[in-house]
Amino acid sequence: MPSKQFSQKANTPCNSSKAKGMLGHLRLAFAAAAAAVLVSSTPALAAVHTVVPGETLWRISKLYGTTVEEIQRMNGLNGDLIFPGQKLIVPEKKVPAASAGEAQKSEPSPRPAPELSSRGGNERYERSKSLLTVAKSFLGRPYRYGGSGPNAFDCSGFTAYVFAQFGYELPHNSAEQAKLGRPVERADLAPGDLVFFGYYGSSDIRHVGIYVGGNSFIHASTSGGVKYSSLAEPYYAGNYKGARRLL
Repeated sequence: MPSKQFSQKANTPCNSSKAKGMLGHLRLAFAAAAAAVLVSSTPALAAVHTVVPGETLWRISKLYGTTVEEIQRMNGLNGDLIFPGQKLIVPEKKVPAASAGEAQKSEPSPRPAPELSSRGGNERYERSKSLLTVAKSFLGRPYRYGGSGPNAFDCSGFTAYVFAQFGYELPHNSAEQAKLGRPVERADLAPGDLVFFGYYGSSDIRHVGIYVGGNSFIHASTSGGVKYSSLAEPYYAGNYKGARRLL
């Protein structure tokens, strides 16, 4: 058979040398082809940007001299929602500092969040960061009326469960949770604050979530379980009832 004949010839010194030469050429050709594929599939001059509280895609795009649409395309984003700590692939080149400053001036930015430390150092910042990490771990868990976790939640069950991991006992009721802590002006919201909402114009409180920064919050929603939403969405903007700070 041909395979046996090839094996026999390959045992002679001459054919072994030829085979090695052909194998070397094949390896070089394969390496060149692989390198070409790698170069063509890797974004040129790509870097990683870590989102900080208060940032928007618009501001990040100006910082790197690109567009919101390009950042969305590079990261597979379907909207403008981002959250602190999120890693984004961006073009590596940054615009000059002066241009970046001008970009920030041209974008109306919210008032800076208040100092996160509560009893010295950055204790509050670290606690809120840990709390949001726990909250994020439940993204995608389903909504269930009366659910208190960890496999399913309703809105107040979700906030109560997350805060319980840090020693806080919250009632399983959004209106009752709104009586805890101290009130916070919307312009002074900081990560870890509880945010409250009515229901289609109702005067009472019917929903609660945890503010994460960047005008966004995480909550257990009837329409998608635990997820991120924006305070700028018409429903939440129109039914916003206030915020409270426990941390």
